[in-house]
Order: sequence, then C-alpha cells, then structure tokens
Amino acid sequence: MNIVKVNNQGITKSLLGLIKIKQNTWREIKFYAEVDEIYRGQYGNTITPALWFIDKNDKVCLRVQIKLRKNLSEVLRVIDKFEDKFENKLSIKTVSYTHLRAHE
Repeated sequence: MNIVKVNNQGITKSLLGLIKIKQNTWREIKFYAEVDEIYRGQYGNTITPALWFIDKNDKVCLRVQIKLRKNLSEVLRVIDKFEDKFENKLSIKTVSYTHLRAHE
C-alpha cells in the first residue's frame, strides 16, 4: 500500500511508509491537476481519477490515484496552501507516463 505524506516542505509517496518511492519539494512542483486517465481494455474503457503533479519542466513528476485516498480532502487542503491547481480537469487517453508533458 502506498502512503502519501504532505507537509510544508513537499509531498512524499512511500511504500508502507518505510520505503520512499518519490519525493518532491514544493519548489520542484509547478502545479497539480485533476486528471481522468482513460484506459482502453478488452471490455471497454476504464477511467481512473488521479492527481498529477507537474514539475518546472512541464513533466509529470508524481501521480496519485484519487480513489485510493481515504483522506483526500485533508490532503488537498494542505496541498492548496503550497501549490497552484490547474484550472481545468483533464481527460487523457491511453496514458504513458514516460512521455507526458503538461501544456498550459
């Protein structure tokens, strides 16, 4: 299970709270966006809501699935103190994280 910790220094994603998977400071992050990731499968499309954190180079530096967060409203409250939110909700088909770039 992935654990996401948010504080005044940044955001950290870790495995069981023990092994850091990804860590970014607020200085490294340009903004975050709510995204509907659309995957095409054998039985139709699957939509996965997520938060994408975009870095200063307009690349996705961290991704957090919304449906797996029980305290999402509390996490967003803290994030909103430190980061700007992209105004529009995005829908992205067939997501490939290694080639993503955010465009304003």
